[in-house]
Amino acid sequence: MQDFLVDHAHIIAYATIIVIFGSGIIAGIVKQYKHDAKLRNPKYKRTVGDIVDLKAETKTGKNGRTTTLYYSIIEFEDEQGKKFRYVSEDGTLTEERKNSRVPIYYNVDNPTDCVAQTNFNGYIAAAICLVLGALFLFLVDYVIKSGVFA
Repeated sequence: MQDFLVDHAHIIAYATIIVIFGSGIIAGIVKQYKHDAKLRNPKYKRTVGDIVDLKAETKTGKNGRTTTLYYSIIEFEDEQGKKFRYVSEDGTLTEERKNSRVPIYYNVDNPTDCVAQTNFNGYIAAAICLVLGALFLFLVDYVIKSGVFA
C-alpha cells in the first residue's frame, strides 16, 4: 500500500487539488447563475429598495477569532405600493451600505420572492479558484519533479 501511495503521489495530489478548487469553481458559477436567472426572468420586476437596517451575525472560528458579517435589510415597494422587507443572502464585513439604495428584483406573483442586485460576482470567485488551483498544480508539479519526496 505504501509503495502504491509513493508511486502515485503526484496523481493523488493533482486529483485532490482539482477536486478542492473544482468544487469552488462550480459553487461560484452555480450561485451566480441562480442569482442571474432571477434578474433575467420576465416575471421579476426591477425596483429600487432602501437599506433600512443591518442584521449582524458574529461567528467565532476554531482559532478563536471572531468575524462579524452584516446582512442588509432592504425595504421596497411593489407596483401597488405595498411595502416588503428582504434580508440579503450575502453578508459584508462593513456597515457602510446602511442608508443607501440598491436595485432589487421581485416576483410580481409573490413579492417576498426577491433578490437584490449585489456586488457579489460568483464568476470572479470561480476565476480566483481557477488561478489558485493552477498555482497549486504548478507548485506540486515542481516539488514532484525536483525529487524532494524521492
